[in-house]
Amino acid sequence: MKIAAISDIHANHLALETILQYVEQEGIKHLMFLGDYITDCPYPGKTMNLLYECLEKYNCFFIRGNREDYLINHHYNPNNNWKYSSSTGSLLYTYSNITQNDIEFFKSMPVSMKVKIDDYPSIFICHGSPVKTKDWLYEKDELIYSHIKDIDCKYFIFGHSHRSYSKNIFGKKVLFCPSAGLPANNNTDAQFLVLEYNDIEWTSKVVSLPYNRE
Repeated sequence: MKIAAISDIHANHLALETILQYVEQEGIKHLMFLGDYITDCPYPGKTMNLLYECLEKYNCFFIRGNREDYLINHHYNPNNNWKYSSSTGSLLYTYSNITQNDIEFFKSMPVSMKVKIDDYPSIFICHGSPVKTKDWLYEKDELIYSHIKDIDCKYFIFGHSHRSYSKNIFGKKVLFCPSAGLPANNNTDAQFLVLEYNDIEWTSKVVSLPYNRE
C-alpha cells in the first residue's frame, strides 16, 4: 500500500504533471493533497483541471491551505485592496482566472482531516496546523505536540513550510511535506512524499523529480 502526499503546488502545473506521471508509473492509487494549490505561478486553470482529473482517477483527500482561504475571503469580501503591480497582484491575477466551481471546491475542503483507508493506520493531514491554515509549526516541536497530543492518531503530515522534516514527537510520527511547485530547500525539482505500509508502520520518503520548466 502506497499513498502520495502532495503539498504547495502554487499553480506549477508542470511540476504537478511530473508528479502525476510518477504516481501513474508506480501504481499509486491514493493521493493526499495538503493545500495551496494555486497562486504565484501563472495559468491556475491548468492546475485546477489536473486536480479535477485526479478526483476522477484516484482516491483523493483534499484539505485547504491559506491561499485557498485568501481566495474564498476575497470572493465574499472583494473590497480588500488587492491590486495588480503590488504584493497582492498574484492573488488578484489568480482570482481573476478561476471559476465559481473552483471557489466551491475550495469551500468544501476542511482545514484538517484524518485519512483512513481500509484497515491501515490513520494519517492526520493539515496545512498549517489542525485548526488554522496559516499557523507556522515547522521545527517547533513543543508547539506541534500541543496541537496533536489530544488527537487520536499516530501519523501526522503538515504542509505550508515548503520543506521536508521528519521526527518522532512523544510517540507520534510527524512529517512535513516539501513543496511540489515552489520548494524552499535549494532544490528546484518537483517534490512530494510517498508513504508505504510495511506490515508494521507507515514509512515515508521524499521523492524529487526533475522536470522541464518550459
